[in-house]
Amino acid sequence: MERDELTGLPTKTKFLEDVAAWRTGAILYVDIDQLRFANAVMGHARTDALLKSMARLIEVVCNGEMVARVSGVQFAVFVREAADARSLAAALCTAFQRAYQAERAEVLAGAQAAGVIQPKGPVLTVSIGLATVADYAGTKEALETATGLAHAAVVAGRDRVVA
Repeated sequence: MERDELTGLPTKTKFLEDVAAWRTGAILYVDIDQLRFANAVMGHARTDALLKSMARLIEVVCNGEMVARVSGVQFAVFVREAADARSLAAALCTAFQRAYQAERAEVLAGAQAAGVIQPKGPVLTVSIGLATVADYAGTKEALETATGLAHAAVVAGRDRVVA
């Protein structure tokens, strides 16, 4: 399958095929912070709609760069000019901080009303790992590194970029 059924974005396999020949550029691995927690409060239908909206937001902010859904709540962005990657990642963080304020409040209020333990750290923001392709054997290795760096961003408190 070349396209994700929910978002319409390329899949991880298609993304890696499309960027395999590139030896420059950078990869952003974008992890939506605590969307699974939001799903438990909001339900699948609302979360699916939110995920579609988030996919569109990533596409808009990344204006013309290749975006793919690589996993449940994770996306990858191939940035053709490595020098632009850090500012693009920062722009994604800012866009998510601003775009989902109402949903964030709804999730936190719903969790509190249900007596659910509040999440640790931000909700519906993004943790991003950034890897420059030229530093690795290829785009696959850069994606693997960016994945690990996104995890480091989560561990460091979420809602940040780690390069």
